[in-house]
Amino acid sequence: LGWIGRNSCLIVPGGGSYYFISVIFSRLALVADLPVMADHCPPSCNKCLEKCPTEALVAPGRLDARKCIAYHTIENKGEIDQAVSEKNSEWIFGCDICQEVCPWNRRPRGARRPIGEINSVLNQLDRAGWLSLSHNEFLEYFRKTPIHRTGYQRLMRNVEACLRTGDRAEEEKGA
Repeated sequence: LGWIGRNSCLIVPGGGSYYFISVIFSRLALVADLPVMADHCPPSCNKCLEKCPTEALVAPGRLDARKCIAYHTIENKGEIDQAVSEKNSEWIFGCDICQEVCPWNRRPRGARRPIGEINSVLNQLDRAGWLSLSHNEFLEYFRKTPIHRTGYQRLMRNVEACLRTGDRAEEEKGA
């Protein structure tokens, strides 16, 4: 399929790292592709390691999930680690910084952002809208999106954590 980049994501040649991997079961005889073995990251590029806000990329290709915003906002069913939360004032579901700075993602095939109605919802909700989001609204807006996977309670936990961090940052600027 590709190789594991310095951002610890699978990078598909000509397409970048914005992919979901899936499986198709078939009885058809299919010809296998040749494996992609080598790391094709530009030798001097370390943008993903340098830009990670929580330093979760501890070495090229090595991710410490305990520090990763994406892990905490999607997978973590408990409390968000305070050290991670203090560095996150904008990501309520995942974090793509290591992918956004990757040169392989300059022109990926296909869509790499939520599209259509979900973009509209995300752009329209302000602070009050997020804080007053009901469970029914969550289902209406996000039922057929990856955000639904995290669940209403955890999404609201993420929203509140981001807002607290943003509020602290604003207070520090004003002080």
